[in-house]
Amino acid sequence: MILKRNKAWVLQKGLVPIDAVCDMVAMGKDLQDILRRFSILNNNDIFECIEFYAQNTIVPDHDPESLISLVNTDPEEIIIEVTNINQTVYLKLVELGKRYHPEQQDFHVCMNLGLKVVCLHNVQKIESNASEMQDRLHKAVHQAIHRSVPEVYEDLDRTKEDLDYDDFIKREKNI
Repeated sequence: MILKRNKAWVLQKGLVPIDAVCDMVAMGKDLQDILRRFSILNNNDIFECIEFYAQNTIVPDHDPESLISLVNTDPEEIIIEVTNINQTVYLKLVELGKRYHPEQQDFHVCMNLGLKVVCLHNVQKIESNASEMQDRLHKAVHQAIHRSVPEVYEDLDRTKEDLDYDDFIKREKNI
C-alpha cells in the first residue's frame, strides 16, 4: 500500500520512498540490487512502486529525441535498440510490459515488452486511421520509430507478425 508522508509517496511497508526505488530502476539496478538495498521489500513491492510512478507521472513535453531514441542494429531485418530514454518513459514502458507479462521480473525485458505493446497499439491506431496517438508515451514511441526505422509502419502485417500480434491480443483481453 502506498501512502503520502511529509510530501512524499512511500510504501507503507518500511516507509520506503517511491522515488528512491524508481530512481534505482531508472539507473539500471536490477531487482536483486533493489531488494538488497531495501531488504524489507519484496518483488511485488518494487513493481507496485513502478506501477504507482508510471500511473502518476506525465511524459514530459520535451523534444521527442530526448524522450526516446531508437536505432535498427541489423540492416537485413529490423532489430530495434534503444539508444536514449527518459526516466519517465522508461518506467512507463516497464510498467506496461509488466502489466501485459506479469510473469516477467526483469526490468529491461519488461521495458522491451512495453515498447512492443506501444508499437502494436500504434499499429492499431494507424490501421483504424486515427489521427492522434493515445498519449505522450505513444506519440514519443511513434516519433522515435518514424525517425529511426520507418519501415516498421510500412508493412503493418509483417510488423504485427514480427511482434506477435496474436499473443498481444490474447494478453490484452486479460488486462
